[in-house]
Amino acid sequence: MKRPGFFHGVAAFYAGVGFVATTPRVWLRAVMPIASLLAVGSGLGLGGVWLSVRAADHIAGGSGFLAESGHFLVALSLSLVAVAIAAVVGLTLAQPLSSSALDGLAQAQAEALHWPPWPVQSRGASFGRSLRSALVGLGAWLFATAALGLVGLVIPGAGVVTAPLELLASALLVAWDLLDYPCGLAGLGMRERLRWMQAHPGATVGFGLVGASFALMPLVGLLVLPFGVAGATRLFTSAPPVSAPLPRPG
Repeated sequence: MKRPGFFHGVAAFYAGVGFVATTPRVWLRAVMPIASLLAVGSGLGLGGVWLSVRAADHIAGGSGFLAESGHFLVALSLSLVAVAIAAVVGLTLAQPLSSSALDGLAQAQAEALHWPPWPVQSRGASFGRSLRSALVGLGAWLFATAALGLVGLVIPGAGVVTAPLELLASALLVAWDLLDYPCGLAGLGMRERLRWMQAHPGATVGFGLVGASFALMPLVGLLVLPFGVAGATRLFTSAPPVSAPLPRPG
């Protein structure tokens, strides 16, 4: 079997979009992660903006045009950072909160591809698996972006190198999170999933870059979880796992 490459990963995400958009029976499952993402992300975002304004009061308080202009710029900068963090954390937490629905969507996509059904997991097991995976991915992403950001501050001109690496880290985070559903249902742990990603780097990066791009789009970004899980299932079933047998179509 030919290993999937970069463009195979890109195509898999868009194939997932097509599956969700044209399959009414999965629409209810697709709505649940969107509702979770809206609830968690908006709550964290509003809280972050409020804290940013309060922090600006202490950092750049005072009267006069210059002081007020400085206050606005500080509050705006902190608010943008807070909203970005809220979006990432909201996306991370929305996954375990809607893990059962996303597992069902992955099952539906696998069945549409004529694969034998994977073992059904309980809600508790599904939630725990998804939460552990999401926290591991988020922790690795925060460490990588913080380290790259520090390098960019210390070394002049390093942004030329660190900016693409930060984009790559975001793409890998998205791929890691979305592949949790087909990998988890197929019985692969986090180490086996990491080995799968290492064995198919081009497909992983291509898939993750499209997913990260979708996540940044206004409104459309809300659909990244259902679209991405369907696409991840297509990508995963296109190549054998590095360990743990995957059932073949009958």
